[in-house]
Amino acid sequence: MYIPILSSISKHLERRKGGGGGGGGGGHGSSGKGGGKSSGGKGSSGSKTIPAVVPWMKSPAVSYGQGGGHPIVIPNGALFAGRTAGGGNRTTVYGTKRYGSGYPGISGSRVQDRGFPYIFWPVIWTSLFIGSATYLYSNEFGLPGNLDRPGGIMMNAAFKSGVTGTVYRVVADNATVVALCQEISAKCSGSIADSNSAPVADSGDASQAKPEQAVQYYRASSVVLTLDGYNNSAIFASDDTPDVALPSNIDTQLLSCMNDTIGQAVPLVDFAPVRMPFPKIVPLLGVIVALIYMIDDL
Repeated sequence: MYIPILSSISKHLERRKGGGGGGGGGGHGSSGKGGGKSSGGKGSSGSKTIPAVVPWMKSPAVSYGQGGGHPIVIPNGALFAGRTAGGGNRTTVYGTKRYGSGYPGISGSRVQDRGFPYIFWPVIWTSLFIGSATYLYSNEFGLPGNLDRPGGIMMNAAFKSGVTGTVYRVVADNATVVALCQEISAKCSGSIADSNSAPVADSGDASQAKPEQAVQYYRASSVVLTLDGYNNSAIFASDDTPDVALPSNIDTQLLSCMNDTIGQAVPLVDFAPVRMPFPKIVPLLGVIVALIYMIDDL
């Protein structure tokens, strides 16, 4: 699977399938020398099921699930009624460094007025960071602590490299971050200084994560992987501005492991096909027809 942020350091990766590229496209990952230590993971901790994340939907979200199904229209009375939701699958889960990426078949650096192909809302950046790039801030989804957010409030989990001290962060809704923390800690433990990283509430504070630190968005920008100290100033310019290369002294092994794990394990909702029940009136009509024939024969 081709992953934009690692295009120049992981020659073995296949080209990414699916849509969702946004803005200036994938970054130009550095061929950094960091990460001389293998990720040495312990293997997956197993599939996790998140109960229905919105009140109008019964289907759960499942880590390692394939997603997909037919999109539906959000019903009247629900938040964002009239917009489409669902249908996103695992093959289109990767976005780019740009906010608004990761939407199947849709490009452009924004999230306003869009549907929810993966049910989950995009992460939000507070006005503290927006500068001149107003597309980064949308009041549609409230603050990070909005209790209506599918999966719970936004959370932030930091993972520090035991090799270079590089700090990566995963930001998403609570249920997603908890599920991913378990998988990352299991699969990438050999590269992490502390494999028991505890998520904390994402307050939008500058000390946690910034939009210019994003190295990869996933699942219609509802999950983001950031790198402390990275400054991709291109996100504040036009969409065709090339992304700033990643630093050369980062732990690329841990980055690759986290990126792969998120892509494989991020929880997805699988919309099961709607099965129409066999109408009860059909057998009844058969009985009526039979009775008519019996009466005619009398």
